[in-house]
Amino acid sequence: MSLSTRSLASFGAAITAVALLGLTATASAGPAAPGTTLHPAQAAARWLAAELEAKDGMLTVSFGGPDEYADQGLTIDAVLALVAAGQDGHPAVGVATGVLTDQLVPYVTGFSTEAADRAANAVAKTLLLEVVTGVDVSPGYDLEADLRTLMEPDGDDAGRFSDTDLLGYGNYANGIGQALAVLALDRTAAGAPPAAVDYLVDQQCSDGSFRLYHFGYVLSFDPYETVASHTCTDSAEGDPDATAFALQALLEVPATPEVSAAVDAAVEHLLDRQQPSGGFEGTGAVNSNTTGLAAAALRAAGEPAAADAGATFLAGLQVATCDELGALAYDQAAFAAGIAADRSQWTRATAQGALGLGLPAYGGIGVVAPEPAGLTAIACPAPPAAPTIAASAPSVVAGGQVTVTAAGFAPGETVDATLHSTPRPLGAFTATGDGTVVAVVTIPADLEPGLHRIELVGRTSGVRVAVPIEVTAPVDGAASLPRTGRSSGALAQVGVGLLALGGALVAGERRRERHLGCRQGLGR
Repeated sequence: MSLSTRSLASFGAAITAVALLGLTATASAGPAAPGTTLHPAQAAARWLAAELEAKDGMLTVSFGGPDEYADQGLTIDAVLALVAAGQDGHPAVGVATGVLTDQLVPYVTGFSTEAADRAANAVAKTLLLEVVTGVDVSPGYDLEADLRTLMEPDGDDAGRFSDTDLLGYGNYANGIGQALAVLALDRTAAGAPPAAVDYLVDQQCSDGSFRLYHFGYVLSFDPYETVASHTCTDSAEGDPDATAFALQALLEVPATPEVSAAVDAAVEHLLDRQQPSGGFEGTGAVNSNTTGLAAAALRAAGEPAAADAGATFLAGLQVATCDELGALAYDQAAFAAGIAADRSQWTRATAQGALGLGLPAYGGIGVVAPEPAGLTAIACPAPPAAPTIAASAPSVVAGGQVTVTAAGFAPGETVDATLHSTPRPLGAFTATGDGTVVAVVTIPADLEPGLHRIELVGRTSGVRVAVPIEVTAPVDGAASLPRTGRSSGALAQVGVGLLALGGALVAGERRRERHLGCRQGLGR
């Protein structure tokens, strides 16, 4: 099925899903800004873009030594992952495709001195890049015509894409290259040749896997002498990466009975190979490259549960710190060793592993919608805010209470409150989930008036904050202002009683004086 016949509605749905996942153009190279929160697929894409920009558009391989060499194939893998993540407009994509144009000749010729030589795998991968992105990175070539010419027209290997005579070293085109060729040509107007599809199907082993190598060594003094092997005769030849690529390719071509049977067998094989962790083993280790390819293939085949399990495994190998946010380790050992131990391995792992984080398989890039894959966002943590403290009032009377509110402590830690300058403990309090403490403290009644400070110290974090507080003396009621309330009323009643008693005594004395006066008048 060519790209021109794909549904525009599907393409629109894919773009909408990209927007919903937040897979829009990301920032340029460098550590993620604190507080950045991204879906794991978006984080992986951002990291790949940063790597491309840091390498001026061309990723490299070192072969274990100090020298670095241009790795056009890895660069194409990274660009395809970026486009799958909705990053086709990212500046890194433009830089990379430009550099690929300048450095394409040695790649597509298989580093041959003969300009007419072609490496089938390289031609297929480059053509896939062109039909997916719509960017011509090979203006001096007709890669579609070249690839079709590289297909064996007849014989036992009819339909196989083969290298030309690369410096006399033989034909090393393999199962991954065959699948890439089918994927690339399927997106052209003429589509993938049926013979190429048939040959790919013939490489399936009895257990449903697909073999990687389409040749066998012969006992000879010439290490490059090989003999063709036309089909899989032993399941030990099966390779999980080649199986994932083959499945992705066969899902895109017309579903003949043979193709459908091959797809079903490949799906069953991958499901059987999936580890309890969700990962897939390849080259002796459960790794992110194989898992990314297999999970993407299974998602395309309609196995979302297995694909999500693969995505979960991959997310467990992903960096969630600001400096390398989104990078994928090859396996658990590489994750433990850290990215500095072998950065190029991390780059290769991220370029293919990213597909398993919910991005479409190679056949669906730009057409099939990305999926959240059951994953939660990863974040570059924001730096902790500076600790703060405040009191509910600038002053408090000795013996009274004041509320102190502070932030910046570890969630749930115990925080001790102390009154200074002569230390007086005020109690222990527990920080909330956001590191806040609200402490209601009582000022000792015997504290000397003046300027003091209340200090809060976290037992776990060591955070120390203090706030000044003015302590005033308690008011002395007997020597100053009249008292009010119940005791004042009692005194008033006593006063009224004394006044009444005094009045009675005065009145009685006056009555006595009048009585005496009368008696004296009677005696005259």
